[in-house]
Amino acid sequence: MDNLNIVEHFKGEHGFLKKYFLFTYSTEHLSKTDKVRFYYALKGRDGRSGIVIDYNIVHLGRTVLLVPEKFDENVNDFLKQNIHI
Repeated sequence: MDNLNIVEHFKGEHGFLKKYFLFTYSTEHLSKTDKVRFYYALKGRDGRSGIVIDYNIVHLGRTVLLVPEKFDENVNDFLKQNIHI
């Protein structure tokens, strides 16, 4: 994504920037099986489904998610259910 696309991605109504929440998580305490399940729920088995796509999340790093404000509660609930934060 080049710089222009990044700016367009974060623009909201009237040219103002949208609000986002930054989530971090750890999967160290999960078994291998549960890590795979979590990853599939996050990114989907095909890379085109999962909550990252459903909620327009920017996956900034291995354990860092940038979530639009309107989906912050959904993602918080997802993390609580899947990694028991």
